[in-house]
Amino acid sequence: MLLKKRNSKWLEDTRTKSWLKIKNWKHVNVILTKFDQSNGFLNGAIYKEDMLMEIVSFKHGLSEEESKTLIAFFKTNGTLVAKSIFEIPPSICVTVVCIDFDGSKLREPRFHSFQHHLEVSDCNWHQMQRQLNPIPENVTVTSPDKPVFPATNITKDDYLYYLQTVAPMMLPFLQDRLLTVIRYPHGVPGESFYQKNYPDKLPGFMTTKLVDDTHFILCNNIESLLWLGNQLALEFHIPFQPVTTEQPTEIVFDLDPPSVNEFGMAVDAALKFKSILDYFDLTSFVKTSGGKGMQIYIPLPPRKFSYEETGVFMEFICRFLVQQYPDSFTIERMKKNRGKRLYLDYVQHREGKTIVAPYSARGNNKGLIATPLLWEEVNEKLTPDFFTIPNVMARLNSIGNPFKDFRQAGERQPFRTVLDQIKG
Repeated sequence: MLLKKRNSKWLEDTRTKSWLKIKNWKHVNVILTKFDQSNGFLNGAIYKEDMLMEIVSFKHGLSEEESKTLIAFFKTNGTLVAKSIFEIPPSICVTVVCIDFDGSKLREPRFHSFQHHLEVSDCNWHQMQRQLNPIPENVTVTSPDKPVFPATNITKDDYLYYLQTVAPMMLPFLQDRLLTVIRYPHGVPGESFYQKNYPDKLPGFMTTKLVDDTHFILCNNIESLLWLGNQLALEFHIPFQPVTTEQPTEIVFDLDPPSVNEFGMAVDAALKFKSILDYFDLTSFVKTSGGKGMQIYIPLPPRKFSYEETGVFMEFICRFLVQQYPDSFTIERMKKNRGKRLYLDYVQHREGKTIVAPYSARGNNKGLIATPLLWEEVNEKLTPDFFTIPNVMARLNSIGNPFKDFRQAGERQPFRTVLDQIKG
């Protein structure tokens, strides 16, 4: 973390007290497990799925008296398991300060304090995640243990931790957009309702915009996202442009099969779309809807194209696919007339209409996530049931964010050339 004096300027290759690098220390509770007499290091662990997982080795931070007490305890009550290593059963809890967790070990750990009041079961994976990622002090959380998605054992606290994790990827899509949420005040399944309008009295960190007597929230920071999460806003729906322009900043094709059992139709449709968009040299991105379908995004440079122009393109592509594959696709708005064909809804891409945001949960039993994908994942093995909150968080650690270069790709799109081709 960097701190600076308000009026100071950056001076290259110059040390100054006007700019200070401060380490953001975090506190984590662990169980002492081992002492290595050869180097003086203590090992600490937490419980993960009822198994002890060693996450830290440290020696600094203890006073001389604390160090002597612990060494004596290990030698008196421990078992010599190696040449100089004593091990004790889980019994002593301590707090360690660190700067982060790298996936296997705490970074730059130091002893902080004993925690005699804690049970060893309190030192667990979930608690460590919460300590490493504390809720901002200005956000009040109520009923953290409330079940939100009982089918997958997700509580409100789990959901809030998910929002904290995806915030860096999700907030750029919410930024300055008139937000509509679907709230589930009692969790899923249960009563739900759309909410656009909010009262004037909101926390100071929240921003609203009055449009036609509606106070829309602009979810522009982590505090706003978590405040909405605490209200059990599970679905986040956004328009195709921010409030700073009347022009769309992306095109979104919504691939809507008849039911979740025909999800394979959405996969097939996505690949057909990809071939067409590649032909036009347009960079595209794809995500699950979190429900039964998929959505294809084409980012655009801001303030360049109107909804009328994007509508011409979308209608051209959809009608072409219906013409080429009449048994697979339809643009028929009446459900009863669609049969078993996949519906291509280009009419919904208009000012004021919304689409579920990337990384938003959905209000189904498993709380499936509208998940950005790599194009190589779009194949016959793809299933929407995989994209639960735990799996999406694991994906971020393994493959990162497939929408990472979304806006940069939009700046480079040759969309004007494509429009000229279509109109010509």
